[in-house]
Amino acid sequence: MENIALIGPVYDCMDTDDLVAGIQGATEDFVLDINSPGGDAFAGLTIVNAIQNSEHKATANVHVMAASIAAIISLACDEVVVDENSVIMLHNCW
Repeated sequence: MENIALIGPVYDCMDTDDLVAGIQGATEDFVLDINSPGGDAFAGLTIVNAIQNSEHKATANVHVMAASIAAIISLACDEVVVDENSVIMLHNCW
């Protein structure tokens, strides 16, 4: 199983482009390791769309936190595993 990491804030930048490319290029089921406070909603929705359009099973492993758009990204996966003492935080959008 392939591991892809989402560590730190989600922004419309090269890191997000690389993450999306990794998801789109996955040749087998993959694990998305997440530790993120969230960030830009539109950049995050690009990641969500890549996960939902993938032919492979996506498992989110939440380490420490998946907050805001990172929580939405984790919930787009087929399975979510949250480490003990870690948190998924959802809130109303502005």
